[in-house]
Amino acid sequence: MTPSALLTLALLAAPTAPPEEAPAHRFDRVAVIGASVSDGFLLPLEVDAMVTLSDVLVASSTRKMAPPFRRSSALFFRDPVGYGRRYTEAAKRHDPTLLVALDYLFWFGYGFAAEEEDRLRRLERGLRSLDAFECPILVGTFPDVRVAAEEGVGIHDAPMIAPWQVPEPATLIRLNRRLRSWANEKPNVHVVPMAEFLDRIRAGETIAIRESTWSGAELDALLDKDLLHTTLDGTIALTLLALDTLVTADERVGADAVRWDKTAVRSRVLEAHRLERRQRGAVEVGAGSTDGGRR
Repeated sequence: MTPSALLTLALLAAPTAPPEEAPAHRFDRVAVIGASVSDGFLLPLEVDAMVTLSDVLVASSTRKMAPPFRRSSALFFRDPVGYGRRYTEAAKRHDPTLLVALDYLFWFGYGFAAEEEDRLRRLERGLRSLDAFECPILVGTFPDVRVAAEEGVGIHDAPMIAPWQVPEPATLIRLNRRLRSWANEKPNVHVVPMAEFLDRIRAGETIAIRESTWSGAELDALLDKDLLHTTLDGTIALTLLALDTLVTADERVGADAVRWDKTAVRSRVLEAHRLERRQRGAVEVGAGSTDGGRR
């Protein structure tokens, strides 16, 4: 065999390195965990479809996004530690590339507490439950919803949250301070300013997120009459705020991966549920209802 033939055989027999896989995009495997806002509480009454924050995330992405893995419940307040453990364990098995936990910590600070220090101790358990994730985490600050306990009008014509469930103002400051301190030690954690977002709505201050702006009467339309939960428009605004936080902090997520036009996002959400909405409308007409129970 000639030297050139031997060289050819040697090259053919040499092991070849497997092709490098492109790094996963943050939107490849999204997981959503949280309480009632993540669960789309009241949105079905508004839009006649089972819409959640996950649907808004999908509509906000310019990339093809699989439906996010979701564990959320309006009953989270009953047992935040228990729900939190189950949700984080389930989300961890999903191996997410992005964890959206905007209202996940809310009931670790709010809810029943024999004394205010209990709220801080419970928050530590909530933070520890998120420590297992290495992917980027979007987590919201603790908003002040005391006005919802005083003036909110919920589905039973009464506030949806009781005054005793709301932390004292000083405790609320400590909860947010601890959250930010913890996040500062975690490069993968990005804090979404939900508290400031809600404050601006109540103060009537214009909210601008990239290509979308809310002002005047539009601000009033972001919250339900219970002053606690977001409407569809409010959920869109909150989602864009969260994605803006992610894009600003994470160079692996380009701004072009997000649809920043609030009107386009809303249209995509409704279009994705067009058949469901049509079917619900037909059922309501047959039952003699004209508004589907919307408030």
